[in-house]
Amino acid sequence: MQYFRPLLVNHTVVWRDSRVNTYGNEIPDPLPGLTEEEYANLLSNRTGCQVAGCGDKLARKTYWAFCKRLCQAHMSTELVMDALNTIKERLGAAHVALALELLKCVTSGTRDSWKNYTKAGPATERFTTSIYHVTELKNAIEAFLATFPDLNTASVDEKKLYFKEKQKLAAEREEFALKVEKFEKEEARRVRDENARLKKERKEEFSLRAGEMVPPMAPEVLVLCPSYKKSLNIAKAPTTQSWSYLLEKLEKERGEAEAKHARNVQNMM
Repeated sequence: MQYFRPLLVNHTVVWRDSRVNTYGNEIPDPLPGLTEEEYANLLSNRTGCQVAGCGDKLARKTYWAFCKRLCQAHMSTELVMDALNTIKERLGAAHVALALELLKCVTSGTRDSWKNYTKAGPATERFTTSIYHVTELKNAIEAFLATFPDLNTASVDEKKLYFKEKQKLAAEREEFALKVEKFEKEEARRVRDENARLKKERKEEFSLRAGEMVPPMAPEVLVLCPSYKKSLNIAKAPTTQSWSYLLEKLEKERGEAEAKHARNVQNMM
């Protein structure tokens, strides 16, 4: 136990080192209030909606603007569009200008016309809509009213300072979310490219090996073998073992594949 105690005491460091080892230094550190363990949960391939009591264990999309993983159903209930009117109703019709400033204190995301989340930050393009987390919106309103119980007597300078600080935090959170989203897109692209490269390598290697069979298997016959087509869906570098495994199956499928190829040739005449 004595050997593991330092790890348990400094678990944050362990989580951080694990993140850096997995994703590198390009990904930003978590925001204040978001632990390394919570960050890892959102970054990894873990599943499950994070709304308390939700039974959807398959949800896997993280909405980085809100640092939450939500199922499709709770995306509709937890994320709202009409935030400005909600603030206006609470502050009153005489404080429309304050409502606009308070809205900037709440982190937003963007949803397209198909109601899909697209990015962190407010909507800026045609047919897109800004969305807000209902709890964060409520908390922002409550915090503002708790700080300024009487909006009519609170000084303009005090309210300006309040908005400046809160909007700075919202901007930092948006910047963090955009960086993570950019990283995830680039990582997904890298994985796709790497998988395509490995599949191409398998195709070239197995085609070459098939030509060395006795007798050689023609490329036109090889592509008709189910095991060959299935092997090209595996994103792993070809090895002697993987070829041996495939060769055994090709020898069994060869007769039927050659007969099918002969029929295809005959039908083309």
